[in-house]
Amino acid sequence: MATNIGTGPQDIPLNQFLGEQAFLDKPSKVPAFVVQLNNDSNQGGQTNTISDNSSPGTIIIPQDVKYDNYGGYNTSTGEYTAPIGGLYYFTFTSNIRTGTLSASTTVIVNQYYVNTTEYLRAYENYGNGQSWRHKTFTALIPLVAGDKVTFRSYNNGGTHYFDSDGKYTQFSGILVSH
Repeated sequence: MATNIGTGPQDIPLNQFLGEQAFLDKPSKVPAFVVQLNNDSNQGGQTNTISDNSSPGTIIIPQDVKYDNYGGYNTSTGEYTAPIGGLYYFTFTSNIRTGTLSASTTVIVNQYYVNTTEYLRAYENYGNGQSWRHKTFTALIPLVAGDKVTFRSYNNGGTHYFDSDGKYTQFSGILVSH
């Protein structure tokens, strides 16, 4: 069986086991993960109440791993460790609510942290009497292998929580370029 196509120095090597060109082997999998808050079956998932009122806030720790092809997500700490350096796209989607409907205005701050440094934050005002809000917070974050990413949340003195009933809160990420 021939090991090359052609007869000159520009010959194309063949993979002798599959009969395919050697340089066309399938690329490695792209690191990705999807995790959700556990369904705690309490009304509105209130066991996940956040009462921190200053940065760095509470790390939100979804524990129901739906997909994690590199094993980079830690269900004990809520950290995603980048297995490969590159540009990652993260999303945190949630159903969020303040602790009481009659509370005065509460400002909720959501943040992405890389290692121990805040990378990106967003503010959300909740006025008196407001209920559930569905939010998605996204970020493109350049990482080197071994960097740890967490999603955190705090407020200006009230309380709030992320709904876990019915799988309403999800954290995910994927490597988009390296």
